[in-house]
Amino acid sequence: MGVIYVPLPLSPKLHDSLRAEGIAFPLENGRNPTPAELRTALGKLDGITVEYNTPPLGGTWQADLTTNADPQGGPWTLLNVSDFQGEHVPQSISFEKGWPDLVIRVLCALVPITGPFVLVSDAGEGPLVISRGASPTALVNSWNEEDLLSESPDDTGAT
Repeated sequence: MGVIYVPLPLSPKLHDSLRAEGIAFPLENGRNPTPAELRTALGKLDGITVEYNTPPLGGTWQADLTTNADPQGGPWTLLNVSDFQGEHVPQSISFEKGWPDLVIRVLCALVPITGPFVLVSDAGEGPLVISRGASPTALVNSWNEEDLLSESPDDTGAT
């Protein structure tokens, strides 16, 4: 079983929960991408190979991302569009398993097209706002730092 990462387009519906957690966010709203926009954003990632699976309508569209330097052991992720409705229809996306730093790189490449996202995972990390001009490295570091700060001594085994 692996982690599922879900980027939610930033919208007024998310503002209250982000404020309650003390998380800053831009006032700009985001939207879901189209598969064509995903292809554009993924094509801008240096050092990444992408293999696409384009199904018939209603199937699961996928982009399998691996690093060129280490395809077998390096960063990878699987980007999914469930219930594919066409290349030019905005649709919700998720990342099935993979490396969070690559997921964040993809979203940083996508944000100039769609606007900001709030990234959530089913592994318990807090939400991460990804907006225009954000540094993927800084976002990964802040998400990792947040996880370390949220652990109590009992969680880490320290006494």
